[in-house]
Amino acid sequence: MARAHYPRGDRSATDLAAMLAERAEDVCRTYLRGGSRNGRRWRVGSVADEPGQSLWVSLRGNDRGRWKDEAVPEHNGDMLDLIRAVKGIGLTDAMDEAALFLGLPPPEQAAKAVAAGGPFGAVLRDALILRAGATGPGRRRSGALRRPAAPCCPIRTTRCR
Repeated sequence: MARAHYPRGDRSATDLAAMLAERAEDVCRTYLRGGSRNGRRWRVGSVADEPGQSLWVSLRGNDRGRWKDEAVPEHNGDMLDLIRAVKGIGLTDAMDEAALFLGLPPPEQAAKAVAAGGPFGAVLRDALILRAGATGPGRRRSGALRRPAAPCCPIRTTRCR
């Protein structure tokens, strides 16, 4: 389901859905415990975690993070929609649930941390930049942040001036 940019703090529903898609199997193991992996898909009976095979979640490929319940055609979408359907909650609550699952701070705390520019804010800001696919100084092409070098310590058996 295509969705408009729906901000919650510094996050949008689209950003959260993309982050959840990267961890699609973890999402399934958490919210659809009655299912199991079957090749490139997670299979379960329904969003109520019933036994069966009608609901599938794509775990790999271009459609990773997409799901559909063949028994109920209107049940489909991305990982954020899956959390909404499983928990029976609205979009805002699903975004908060997704942030909790991903280990992100609550939106109010995240906005304050980024604005304050402290160490936590810098880490969060860098994570948001990486999510957006930006590259720049201190970032590898893979998108991983480089770790700072360990502080230099003299070796006891040598003279250090």
